[in-house]
Amino acid sequence: MLSPDAVLLKLIPDPCQVWSGAVGVRKRPHERSASQRLRRAQIFAETRRLITQSAPQNVQIQEVAAVAGVAIQTIYNLIGNRNELLLGAVEEWGCHVAEAARESARVNAWNPTYCAFGMFWAAAFEYSKYVVGAAWVTNQTWEHRRRVYVFGAQQILPDLQLLHAKGEIRSGVDRVSLAHQLSLVANSSLCEWITHPYDERNFQRALVNGPGLMLSAALQGKALDALERTMAELKVLPRRPG
Repeated sequence: MLSPDAVLLKLIPDPCQVWSGAVGVRKRPHERSASQRLRRAQIFAETRRLITQSAPQNVQIQEVAAVAGVAIQTIYNLIGNRNELLLGAVEEWGCHVAEAARESARVNAWNPTYCAFGMFWAAAFEYSKYVVGAAWVTNQTWEHRRRVYVFGAQQILPDLQLLHAKGEIRSGVDRVSLAHQLSLVANSSLCEWITHPYDERNFQRALVNGPGLMLSAALQGKALDALERTMAELKVLPRRPG
């Protein structure tokens, strides 16, 4: 069985932890204060805990309210219905991974997008119960799948735009299209591996190596150097020959 490198395992945010970064994100229309955003983050963390501990299809708003220590109406006011609760909890953890990847990239001079893909791959091993539950949540309907796919592209695009501003993306590369392609690869390969398990090495190739090659073809200069350094130091891909 393949196992992620120890460096990767240290980077993955625990899905059951409250994401402190949620307090600093842009307020939603119904949120009036940082305390409301923190409470919302606490509700999402408890939702992810329940997704991990039991089948997500059994997770109900009443149960989440009880373990989070809030009124049922508070969840409806801050988040919405059960679908919004489950999807929001999964998306928030995706934001947490993206933030952790960017911070690791800043400290280690890595590529943040590739780092995030590596973290999702490692999470499928380290937090398998949660990842399986999250895959169930995101695959219930076409609209759910589309929402998560678009969400993923929105997480990837700012990093590509920043590299473009530095002149580190090759001429002619459509950044929006690339962000959507990378998100599609991530969501489809992860969900396919969970719902229809196949060889783990092929899973690694689909979720991590494939996007790495897509990025290699799009980047140039220091961004390409950073990508190759990330591949080597995270030990998900071998060094490029020569």
